[in-house]
Amino acid sequence: MKLSSLSLVFPAYNEAENLPILFSHIENVVPEIVEDFEVIVVNDGSLDNTLEVLVQSCKKYPWLKYVS
Repeated sequence: MKLSSLSLVFPAYNEAENLPILFSHIENVVPEIVEDFEVIVVNDGSLDNTLEVLVQSCKKYPWLKYVS
């Protein structure tokens, strides 16, 4: 039995290299356990290109949102 909905919230500080890996894992695992989900990433003042990665990733993943 799948869960009906789920919200995941992640903080991110200088995580530009790790976010694509995280999103790939989420895409492969979470839909198997929940019907409707969202992922919210909070960019916590990153000095690298974390924000750019988030902006581009939102175009690819409709379930992704971010706060910066």
